[in-house]
Order: sequence, then C-alpha cells, then structure tokens
Amino acid sequence: MSVSSLKDVENMNSTAIADTTDSTRHVTTFLHSRNFEGVTECNDSTIIQNTIQMANPLILKEQSAAIKNRNYKVAVEPLSPKKSTTIPDRFISKSRTSSKLFSTGNQTRTDYLVQYAMNNISQTAPQMREIPHKPERILDAPGIVDDFYFNVLDWSSTNSMAIGLGSTVYSWNGDTGDVAVITNLDPQELTGQMVSCVKWIPNSNNICVSSNTGEMHIFDTESGSRIRSLRGRNDRVSALSWNGNILSSGGHDNTIWHHDVRQKYHKIMELKAHEGEVCGLSWRSDGRVLASGGNDNLVALWDSRLSSRPTHQLVEHEAAVKALAWCPWHSNVLATGGGSADKRIHFWNTNIGSKQNTIEAEAQVTALHWNSRSSEIIASMGYPRNSIGIWSYPNLMKQTEIKQAHERRILSATLSPDEDILATCSADENIKFWSLADCNKKRRKRNNTCPLNRVSIGRI
Repeated sequence: MSVSSLKDVENMNSTAIADTTDSTRHVTTFLHSRNFEGVTECNDSTIIQNTIQMANPLILKEQSAAIKNRNYKVAVEPLSPKKSTTIPDRFISKSRTSSKLFSTGNQTRTDYLVQYAMNNISQTAPQMREIPHKPERILDAPGIVDDFYFNVLDWSSTNSMAIGLGSTVYSWNGDTGDVAVITNLDPQELTGQMVSCVKWIPNSNNICVSSNTGEMHIFDTESGSRIRSLRGRNDRVSALSWNGNILSSGGHDNTIWHHDVRQKYHKIMELKAHEGEVCGLSWRSDGRVLASGGNDNLVALWDSRLSSRPTHQLVEHEAAVKALAWCPWHSNVLATGGGSADKRIHFWNTNIGSKQNTIEAEAQVTALHWNSRSSEIIASMGYPRNSIGIWSYPNLMKQTEIKQAHERRILSATLSPDEDILATCSADENIKFWSLADCNKKRRKRNNTCPLNRVSIGRI
C-alpha cells in the first residue's frame, strides 16, 4: 500500500473516530445503566477500542461477509412489565422488514417490544366502558332543601334508602319499592326544624337524624320508635359518621363531637381544628382514623388512639370540602372533593399526609364513592355541570360522564350496598337511580322487584 493510501485510510479512521465519539458515550452510558444477563463487565477503554475497531472501514469490509452468513446474537435481559416504571405513549408497530440482528431465541427483539407495549398498555389504560346515561328510576322529592352543606341521602346495608325532605325523613325499600315515613321533626311546623343529615348505623335498621337546630335522634325503622335523643348542640349538624357505638357529628360551630350512644352523658370528646363549618366526616373502616372536611377548605385527619389534635392537616383545596371517601382496598388512601371555587378531587396517602394525585373535576364536588368491583371513583357534581363522573383507579382515566344528570345541581349521592346503583338527589326535587353496570357486559341479577316507574315520596 502506498503512502498516500495509508494517509487516506488514516484520515478515514480519524473521521470515523470523531463521528462515533457521541455515540460511544451513549453506548458507554447505556451499558453501565443496564445490568444485562450474560454480558461480562468491561471498562470504558475496552468499549472505545471495540467501537474504533468496528468503525474502521477495512475491518467493517472484512466482517460484512461474515455477518451475512451468521445470526449475530446479543444477550438481552427480558423487559419485565413489573420492573418498568414508564408507560409507552403509543403502540409500537412491527415493520415487515424488521431486522433479525437482535434476537432472543426464536423471538426477535422487535417482536418482544411490540408484545411488551401491548401488554403494558392493556394493563394500565383500560378502554372506556359504557353505562346507561338515562336513569332507571325517578322519585319525586318535593321540599328538598337546596343547601350544599346538608347531607340528606343515605343507603343502608339492608337495602333501604333514607331521604330528608324539609322536616320529614322517608325510607324507600330497595327490594319492594315501599315508601314509609320514619319521622317528622316539626309536625306542627312551629319550631322551624329541618332535617340536615341522615346516617344509617352499619348493618342495622337504626338511623340517626340530625337537624338545623343541633338536635340528633336515633330511630328504629322497623318498630317506628325513637330510641334516644342526643342534645347539647345549639346549631345545625351537617355531618355524621359511625364508628361502632361512637357517633361523630360535625357542626356549624366548627367543632366535632364524639358521642357514646350507650351512655347517659353521651358527649365524650370535642375536637377543634377547623375555622369553618364541619360539613364532611368519614371514619376509616378499621375505626382508627377519622377524616373531617370543613368550610375553611381544610381536611383534618384524627387518630382515635391519640390526643385531640389532628395528626395531619391537608390544605390543598381552595373551597369547602364536603366529599370524603376512604378507598376500600387501600386503607391509607383518602379521596377528597372541593366546592365550586376548587372543583378538584385529591387523593392522599394518609400515613404521611401527602397528596398522591389530582383529578380536575371542573365542577363542585358534592359526594364521592368508591366502586370496589370495578376499581373506580365516582363523583357527583353540582355547579356548573350537574353531572356524574367516573374515573378508574389508580390511573385516573375518565371512564364516562353523565352530563346534566339533573336540571339543577346535585346535592348528595349514595351507593347501593351491591354497588350496582348510584342514587342522586338534586335541587330540581328529583331522586334519580343510575345503573353502573357496563352496557357491554351482562348485568348480574339483582333482588329487586320494584317497578321502574316514577314514584312520589313527598306526596304519599
């Protein structure tokens, strides 16, 4: 070879080395960032030397024929969906002329990436499901009070729904469709008492009814008798939550009271943390943590085993927090919904008091419910959408929205014990029942013989 030819080769090698400098860095970083099974460790100089040799045109020319006659294999660690923390943002399509250079056994690397992307997306991004956007049943509810802070709708574990209309509480039997009066707080219309909150005792036919004057009464709905009264408050009670024999009440006076209904002197503790009306209360299923929401935009967490001070104060909302719901399958996860100036649903890790995620609901959130059968969060909303929204959890993909479910804002919502039906009450004086069953799946048979026509509660 002549001197000029050697110089040309040297120049070509220099150019190749310069062109591969950036790619060499990427190769070095990539190999150090992955722990490939079956690949021995090597230092940077070995990688650079091998890269330079591969870039030499003379060596490439000599190796090209050999590459055509053999299957060049690289030991690659299978990509495990469990180890991956990233989600592909689109499907990866396989080319008809995909290369066979990178293969693992009989399956090419391209094939494996396609299968991995398909599996990963199908697991984390389920398709939107379809539910009926027309109610199964409508009940007339004349006299319902249009007040955001009232909680006058609740469905019992024995399949009876209670609704407070003015001063009267009615029960609707989900099995027979029968309607009955539980109580009337002001039969002569002399005291101005109105029902502000109703709450069934779990696994019981007994219910607590509170009023705008601060009185609370417990009724046995089977016998129609009043079991006892809980007095002491002087202003309306907006929220109730049961924890065994302990009843917690939140009021317009910014306080939370714990009542032991077995004792004559029922008030056993008073909690103070809010600077506004306590309009939301919810005990966790294990009875150890109480969540409270207030008109001061604050969510407070209270440990039943500790002192009267909250363990965490959650301050992300910008409006009153009425909607509170504990996740049934992740006991430390709490969902909270804000009012008309906030329009957000936050998800919290209550063990450390940190926010996990947020849904922009774009409307006043009046109630939240978890559907454990479909792993979803359900929100009823007031101004300006008057709608029902459903999101899957934990990816928070919106499954559906029933827009303008009522003519006026939704005030409260409650879920049936079998989680098949959501009932909503509105300022338009209607109670509507919405099926949550997927239209594409066969709905399981329900024990319900009630006719599907319009029924009037308040005009019986």
